[in-house]
Parts: sequence; C-alpha cells; structure tokens
Amino acid sequence: GGGGGGYRDRDGGGGGGYRDRGGRGDRDGRPRYGGPPPGGDTGPLPSAPRAVRGATLQGDVLPAHLQIVAEPLPTPEVATLDPKAAKAAKAQAREEADRKAKEAKEAAQAQAAAALEQRREKLERAKTVAQQALESGLKGAPLLSLLQELRGDTVGEGLLGAALLQELLAGCASAEDAACLSGQPTKWWAADEYGNVLKQLLEGIVEGQVAALYAVQSYCYSLKYPSVTVTVAGVAATKGSKEKAPSSKSVKLIELLFNQLLSAGVIEFEGFLSWAEDEQDGSNESLGRLDALVQTGGFMLRLKELMQDEVEEADDDEVDAPREFMANKA
Repeated sequence: GGGGGGYRDRDGGGGGGYRDRGGRGDRDGRPRYGGPPPGGDTGPLPSAPRAVRGATLQGDVLPAHLQIVAEPLPTPEVATLDPKAAKAAKAQAREEADRKAKEAKEAAQAQAAAALEQRREKLERAKTVAQQALESGLKGAPLLSLLQELRGDTVGEGLLGAALLQELLAGCASAEDAACLSGQPTKWWAADEYGNVLKQLLEGIVEGQVAALYAVQSYCYSLKYPSVTVTVAGVAATKGSKEKAPSSKSVKLIELLFNQLLSAGVIEFEGFLSWAEDEQDGSNESLGRLDALVQTGGFMLRLKELMQDEVEEADDDEVDAPREFMANKA
C-alpha cells in the first residue's frame, strides 16, 4: 500500500511509512512471521521434503529416523499352581534329603568300622607282644623292660597295657581265680606282681584304659557275668565295742575287678567314665554291654562321689592356701 508521510494506527487509520506488525514482511515481500502474503493471496503450501513426498503411512517407506515403532507391552506372567505338581516336587525334595542323610550315615559308619578294624589290628599285635613277655615268667620292673623292648615303635603303650590285662585274665580258669579267691598267695594286681607294670603302661592314656576295661567286660561276659563270694571284715559298731565277726558277701565279678583296678591305680577316674559313656554298636565290645553297665551302676555312683569329694577338697585347699602362706610369712 502507498501512503503519505506519517503513521497509520493499527486499526488502519492515519498515514505512515510502516505497515502494522501483522503485515510486516521480509525484503522480498514474503510474510516474516507466517502471516498471509501481501494482498491476501495465500498461495500454495510449502512443499514437503522429497523423501516424504508421496509417502504412505506404511512404516517401511519412511526413513528410520521418521518411523515410530510402537512396542507391545509385556504380558504379565501369571503363575499357575498345580497341586499335584507341587506335591510331587515336595516328595522329590524329601526323597533327596533322605538320600543324602542315608549316604552321610553310611559314610560315618564305614569310617567308624575302619577305625575299629584298625584298632583291632593294633590290639592283636599288642597281644602277641604281651604273650611273649608273660612266657618269660618275669614280673615287676624286669617285665616292664622286656615289654618296652618287644613293642618297639609298632605298638602303643596303652593298647599294650590292655592286651597284658586281657592275657592275665585269660589265664584265669574261673571267676574265683580272676578274683584271687582260690587260695593264691599273691594278687595279680599287686604292685610287685603286675600292678605297677599295668599302671606304667596305662597311666594318662584314656584310650588304653577304656580298652582295658573292655577286656574285663569281655572276660566277664565269657563267664556269663558270675558273682563271687568275698569275706567282709567285721567293723566295731561303736567305739570300745567288740568288732563284729567277718561276714560273707556276694558281689559281681566285674564290680570286684573294677574296684581292684581303681584301688591299685591302674585305671583312673576318667578311664572309668569314658568306658561308661563309650558306644561301640555292632562291635565285639557291645556284647553284654547292658549287663556290664547295670552291674557296675553302684560302682560308678561311688566313683562320682569320690570325684566330688576330691573337687571339694581341692577347693578347700585353695581357700586355705593364702592363710597358710601368711602364717609362714609371719
């Protein structure tokens, strides 16, 4: 549009040298901000890029950067519980656990059997040494020296002591002989006979002491756990009164032998307790085991009382020791 000097207002009034903003254009007359060209002629729309021109809605025609691919939503998996399958799986897991437990038990039994067989072989070698030594007729210290010489490095002292006790009992034809009640002038457990030898071989070796007690058990079992009659010395009822006449008493042979081994110091407290708590299922030591435990029940109770008395005496000594020390220092 033409126009003289001055300005038109935005509503089309007045002169001026400028168009209002709505029709303001570039130098070539095209609208700058997307409005219609001068004169109101819209003209053709801008052309699309050549790659897009004539394209359909098919995704394989458009370039990759212009394609929109809708990915399907994941379908949630719904777990289905089959009661039969669950029951079968539970049963299979139980069978597997039972199988492993059985294998572990069999392995432990095999290991225990192997250890037992190894101990039997060692005991057999010890028996051979004990027999050779007893054939010499020696006793006391000379016998101990011969045993040490014969055993070498292949036989332990503990098992040798158990084997020696086993051979001594095997030489007793009856329960009275074993209990030295047949008029023998000496007792086989006496110190200068075989007592000290047994003590030297078994002292501090719990395994050997347990084996020795099993030898006693086996011997008594072979005799069907007999009883023997012993004479009990009379004791005065009160001070100044006459002593009672000696009396006879029937005791089980195994209990008598246990008492003698304890009195002679051949078997220690720990050896007796370990024998009582030991388990040898399926072995020769288990033969007559229940009878042995029943017949030595009273002995074990007295043994525990003795142990308790020793503990109390030791505690008293510890309490009194500082007083004695202070008295000596004064």
